Amino acid sequence: MSVTAYRTFNKTINRITVLYEVTVDSYRLLYDSGRERLKKGDPATATHEITLEGKRTLKRRLTQLTFHARDVYPPLLRSTLLIRLVAAYEAFLTDALREVADHSSDFLKSDQHLELSQEHLLSLAAENGIEEFILSKTLRSLSSGGFKEIAKFYGKMNIDLAPPGIPLRDLEEIHDRRHLYVHRGGIADEQYCSKYPSSAASSGERLPVDEAYLLASIKHFEESARHVQKLLDTKFPESQWVYTQGLQKLSGGLDYMNLFSGKVVSGTPLDFESVLSDSSTKLGSLVIWSARKKKEFKLLVGGNATQATLYSRHIHIAEINGTLANVASEKLLR
Repeated sequence: MSVTAYRTFNKTINRITVLYEVTVDSYRLLYDSGRERLKKGDPATATHEITLEGKRTLKRRLTQLTFHARDVYPPLLRSTLLIRLVAAYEAFLTDALREVADHSSDFLKSDQHLELSQEHLLSLAAENGIEEFILSKTLRSLSSGGFKEIAKFYGKMNIDLAPPGIPLRDLEEIHDRRHLYVHRGGIADEQYCSKYPSSAASSGERLPVDEAYLLASIKHFEESARHVQKLLDTKFPESQWVYTQGLQKLSGGLDYMNLFSGKVVSGTPLDFESVLSDSSTKLGSLVIWSARKKKEFKLLVGGNATQATLYSRHIHIAEINGTLANVASEKLLR
């Protein structure tokens, strides 16, 4: 199974890395040029003009910008990027599960009890939304529970988030340090100091996010995501398209041809034996071929104007009823 969430995460960490490199280099240039300007002019009045989007300009004190570019801005940038990095990693882990659900819902099975009103349950059943409800509820719970709950959930699938050579505790520490920056401005507390004595952190002091730490965190998460991707590929292998020939032929007198694609939610709206809305025409007599890959489908249908209306209405009603989803259609010219 090719998890697109991995490609998205990989793109994000590449952008975070380049953003850090480019911005730190800009800080260095600002510091060097600022010092030269301060030597030649009056530090008390010297300013630096900044151009924002929309060509809006601001003037800032050159003294402040110059020395903050060396001592203040780089650490602030790294701690901010650490927060974004962890958020992207957790999003990858939950988004990957949503993609897995398109192939199999077995990983959602558990002995957990849910409290639902009869009205809600009947509504979900009528809309074929029980699986989506459980999936959304599970992912919300994992997102709010944080990294530990996500790691535990993957563990039940026999997937260890930690790749070979990187202890799970190291990934946990990055999350815990991010947590301190989100909720305590990076100030260590007794719980963190007790849990990670090797960090040499002191309670009440700000934890550093130096360059080596940020780059190592990016590397750890990238290796973890690649590791998870490989395990998911093994556990949920990529499905192949299976084609079935219909009764209609391309060589026939076809005034209209439509290619439909989408997702089968439930039911059998694509069954060749399905009778269309005129109560006499079977779908199979109009289908040239159909293709299925797990829940995905493709359907090539052809006929005259009346038949085109019949099969389009059939697919449209199936989507309204919730048995098909994400339906797209394309009219083909011969």
